[in-house]
Amino acid sequence: MRETKIYAYYDPADDLIAPSQFIIHVDHETLHTQEELIFSIDGPFEVVEDGQLENFIDSKPVKFIDLDYTSDGRISLKLSHLASRYYNSANKFIIQKRDIEELLWFYGDEF
Repeated sequence: MRETKIYAYYDPADDLIAPSQFIIHVDHETLHTQEELIFSIDGPFEVVEDGQLENFIDSKPVKFIDLDYTSDGRISLKLSHLASRYYNSANKFIIQKRDIEELLWFYGDEF
């Protein structure tokens, strides 16, 4: 993969208004040269359908401490934390909706 991509998964058992998970597929160069990846929760994102989930079975979980909120209202994913935790052996990561909601709540914003 030559570029980082962010996908959204909408769980059919959820409200379908917001993604229940974000799946981040980070390219090798970005993972090893950038401290963080900044993105907006408004997208645009490629949507992952149920039948495509098997492509992301090896994704590693992102923890709340791996996330931050920027002054312009975007999400910062601390790539350096992930590279360290997973010994540079992973490049697909899953962020749960509840962690985004908790982060936004902490900073006085909403999903």
